[in-house]
Amino acid sequence: MSQKAADNIINLHGGSAYITEHEKSTYLLEKGTLLVYILPLLEDGGLGRRLLLYEAAPGEIIPSFHKEVYGTTWVFCLVALDFAEIKELPDTATEESFNEFVKRTGLKNRGEENYVDLLLEVYDRNSVKEEGYIYSNQKEKEIVRDKSLRLIYDLFDNTSVRQSTAECGNTLYDAVAYVCDRSHIKIAPVDKVTASTGRRFRIEDIARVSNFIVREVALENGWLKKDSGSMVGFFKEGHKAVALLPNGRGRYIAWNPENHTKTKVDAKFESKLELKAYALYPPFPNKKMTIMEMFRFGFRETNISDWVQFCLLTLLGTFIGILLPMLNQQIYDNYIPMGDNSGIIQICAALLACNLGNLSFTIVKNLSALRGVSKMRNAVLAALCERVFNLPESFYRGYKPAELSDRVLKTDQVFSLLSQVGLKTLISAVFSLLYLTQMHKASPELMKFAIIFVSVILIFMVVLAVLQVKYEKELLEDSTEANSRMYQYLSGIQKIRASGVEDRALLEYLNPYGKAKKIMMRKERITNIAGMITSGAGSAFTVIMYYQMVNKEMQLSVGEFSAFMAAFGAFMAAIMEVGTSLFKLNGVIPMLDRLKPILETLPEYEEEAELPGELSGDIEISNVDFAYDKDGPNVLSNLSVHIRAGEYIGIVGSSGCGKSTLLKLLLGFEKPVSGKIYYDSKDIDRMDKRELRKKFGVVLQEGRLIAGSIFDNITIAAP
Repeated sequence: MSQKAADNIINLHGGSAYITEHEKSTYLLEKGTLLVYILPLLEDGGLGRRLLLYEAAPGEIIPSFHKEVYGTTWVFCLVALDFAEIKELPDTATEESFNEFVKRTGLKNRGEENYVDLLLEVYDRNSVKEEGYIYSNQKEKEIVRDKSLRLIYDLFDNTSVRQSTAECGNTLYDAVAYVCDRSHIKIAPVDKVTASTGRRFRIEDIARVSNFIVREVALENGWLKKDSGSMVGFFKEGHKAVALLPNGRGRYIAWNPENHTKTKVDAKFESKLELKAYALYPPFPNKKMTIMEMFRFGFRETNISDWVQFCLLTLLGTFIGILLPMLNQQIYDNYIPMGDNSGIIQICAALLACNLGNLSFTIVKNLSALRGVSKMRNAVLAALCERVFNLPESFYRGYKPAELSDRVLKTDQVFSLLSQVGLKTLISAVFSLLYLTQMHKASPELMKFAIIFVSVILIFMVVLAVLQVKYEKELLEDSTEANSRMYQYLSGIQKIRASGVEDRALLEYLNPYGKAKKIMMRKERITNIAGMITSGAGSAFTVIMYYQMVNKEMQLSVGEFSAFMAAFGAFMAAIMEVGTSLFKLNGVIPMLDRLKPILETLPEYEEEAELPGELSGDIEISNVDFAYDKDGPNVLSNLSVHIRAGEYIGIVGSSGCGKSTLLKLLLGFEKPVSGKIYYDSKDIDRMDKRELRKKFGVVLQEGRLIAGSIFDNITIAAP
């Protein structure tokens, strides 16, 4: 950028620049005219947006500036108008040189300790003006002025911490930012949004640039009583945005970005809102993920109170189950021998109350589990669909559309099985261990036989479940292949009928379909064997227990034996339910395995990617080589093309020569093996590919109409 000669002389020619490096140095301008800018250094080594402080004349001394503030390095950039010769004076920075400099820049001198704050104040105040004072109406100007003064105040306040999502005066952006902050969603700065879409942006534009999920919803009657998550609504008057946040069960609060007030949402407030609102969902982190990380992501979106309630009610149900054997023992040992009919009636009433209470606990417990798992499912499914739509184009080549759809939608079935079977069974089995205390109290010897018996049965169930996993994987693969072929044949039914190959298509479909049915029969045999074991286990154990009592001559009363059998029945039912659940959950394992490629593939979105901005149309393809496979032949070899702005270019060639491949490279769907592609001298690798594609008009080779109106077909790909 500059030439540094001997004796610390720096020669700058027209347009060249010098970045100050040494904090204690000063620079004497000996010849020429110098423009002094302040700017931040970017993390990738580039230079941020610069701000002109003043124009220096020969003989003036410029102090160095090289400070790190809030993780950002700020420097001076010295630029020559025509030619400039400056001399670096090491270790000469003094308070007097700083005071002279701030006078020339027009800053109010408040001492050396505030030198950095004053410079950053000028930079940020100018940025606020650029962002704020281009609004057309006076009301927006007043709002932005208030926010600008607030930001400038924060710059003077040394205790304040800069926020990445500072309010900008646009009610829509501020409302979305408020919801995002409380939903752990990262939102793009407003300048990035406006650079992509212009000043008049929509909530969909904010979501696209920020890479989170937004869905239009209707605020139907009774929505206040439901936990529908965080939303952005709109007032009927003026169509101003408002943040709607859940505040406990059946309650919502509204935050108004215009006056920063929080209001409880009641029927009166609800009448002021439009029917349409937008729900926001967080995306997966922009990294490779594991299955456990996916579940942790979903669990983060749930309420801890639901899980605490679920565990407490399960524990209460277990205590009621322990109480029943004790009451049985009292009936047989005390009340029946004594002929106490009133006591028996009281015990029966207590048993009835316990059963009714347990039923109530079970209903509430199941609702709590359903709430928690449903929130997990909604969060994971939304993030998973967003992930699929943002994967690189090379990922889709390995999967058929129906197969990819099946991989994603099976996630709903995974959470349904976990909520209906896995979660409740696991917690119940853990708490059922408390029944062992009652069994031990009734008969320690019988408890040993009971544990051995249940363990043997459970081992058989586990072995059968492991054998079934293999069939579950094969069944899922073959059934998915059959469904995928059926989808393809139905999509191309016109071509199939025109070619007269209906029988061949049917045969191709029946091949995987027949395999799937054969595997299902083998799987069901194992399930039936497990069912027979479960059904006969209870009767077999009863026979064994009676034999042990008679043969061993155990000194047990009828009440103690009845209490033991009641406790054991509840314990065995819980353990057998675990074994039965293994067969139902076997299908979850291959479903989760099929999600791994989606989770482990990095999405196309890059947080640090640059926006393309306005493009003039200058395109340069420099020495590009490309092959679809690492070991395959090159489709393009050493291709170089320079298309100047305004030129019309047609690319012709035989089928398979690489015309479509070249367009995929230009659109950023594929990445060259070697070489570069530039738009207006900007490297495509550093650009946001999604924003770049919105600059293109593309006509597909096999374009089709979608279901809907002509307007829908025209606007579906609108930026």
